[in-house]
Amino acid sequence: MTDHTPNSKVSRLEVVSTGARRRWTSEEKQRIVAESYGGPRLVSMTARRNGLSASQLFTWRPLVREDRLSGDAAPALVPVEIAFTPAPAGVPVQRRLTSILNHIRR
Repeated sequence: MTDHTPNSKVSRLEVVSTGARRRWTSEEKQRIVAESYGGPRLVSMTARRNGLSASQLFTWRPLVREDRLSGDAAPALVPVEIAFTPAPAGVPVQRRLTSILNHIRR
């Protein structure tokens, strides 16, 4: 039979940190992308020098070309106006709710 007594002897506990997630500003991203276009085969070297993965840099490059790169965008609240429009009397409640949810998703 197996002994199910827990082993209470812990000799060492090591915590491995994966590091903090880095936030890049738009200016930093654009500078790094521009540096990666400096010559042939510079993407990996540029990525290593700046502490990011080459795949991340390859993701940023088309975004910079299409002027869709953002890094400083902070979440913002958007004003919402709720208008009351009475539903026709003959429409069931579930159908009205479905209609409202479909309108919100648009």
